Amino acid sequence: MSEYASYEDDGTEFEEAELNVDDREPRKANRDQRRKAAKAQRRAARRELADGSEVVAVEYDDETYWVPADPTDWPIEALLAFEDGKAVTALRALIAADENGRSGFDLLLSKKYRVADLNAIFEKVAKVGGFGDAGN
Repeated sequence: MSEYASYEDDGTEFEEAELNVDDREPRKANRDQRRKAAKAQRRAARRELADGSEVVAVEYDDETYWVPADPTDWPIEALLAFEDGKAVTALRALIAADENGRSGFDLLLSKKYRVADLNAIFEKVAKVGGFGDAGN
């Protein structure tokens, strides 16, 4: 006798489930919707300033900070601050106003961040600029 419990076939038959092609359509539609939404979000994560430069969104702590997408568009003040080792001054020069003209740097200050938060934001800005890290 086997160690497994035995069972008796009661003769009940089960129908095989048929794969209906229409069942896959909602999943495909959802996938297409997600792709379109992701593409729209990427587009929304960029915008052009009045001077023709493009800024990209840097998300942190449920806030959006806008920085130049191309390091060649970074203000000279930001480069001077980097050379002088003044990270916060560099952020002040890099963070652009939001779509409504509100200062992104004022938003940053209002959050009462600590150095660890600024380091995290700097890492994100460094990635936008094409740098491996912010050099901390």
